[in-house]
Amino acid sequence: MANIGGHYDQNAEPNEFDQLAAGTYRAKIIESDVVEISEKSDKGRCLKLTWQVETGPSDGRLTWQRINLWPKNMDKIEKVTEIANSQFASIRQATGKIAPQDSVELHHIPCMITVGPQKNNPQYNEVKAVKAINGGGGQAPAPSGSPPRSSPPQATQRAVQPSGEVRTAPWPRRSA
Repeated sequence: MANIGGHYDQNAEPNEFDQLAAGTYRAKIIESDVVEISEKSDKGRCLKLTWQVETGPSDGRLTWQRINLWPKNMDKIEKVTEIANSQFASIRQATGKIAPQDSVELHHIPCMITVGPQKNNPQYNEVKAVKAINGGGGQAPAPSGSPPRSSPPQATQRAVQPSGEVRTAPWPRRSA
């Protein structure tokens, strides 16, 4: 038992949080973690993302996305992997982080997300699509009066050509 007397507001109103309504929202990833797909059986692991809406009447509301990047012991595993890679590609493109090494690199970059009912459980929502704001690869608009930010390069610093030749990017490498 836990003694909770005097540690709460007796006059507080109950919260009635409905799920986030279907629609398109400006949102950012605020948390990420790798978790088990199922607590009951060994189905592999997934990337769990917490999105926070940034504008409008739903400002501050949260929604979650699970991307089954490491599935196992399930039917149609190839399809599951294909869907997960497609979902993650959309996030990488929207954030401008094409080859992240850690999921924290995806945090706090505004994107446009579309939320709608799950196919098999329509009483629950899911993130259906993730896109860059204004088609801009994840860069937030610069505040007025500030110089515009340059877009991040869409290519890697080094690229291997079909001939086997290694070419470096034409821009100078920044020192750390």
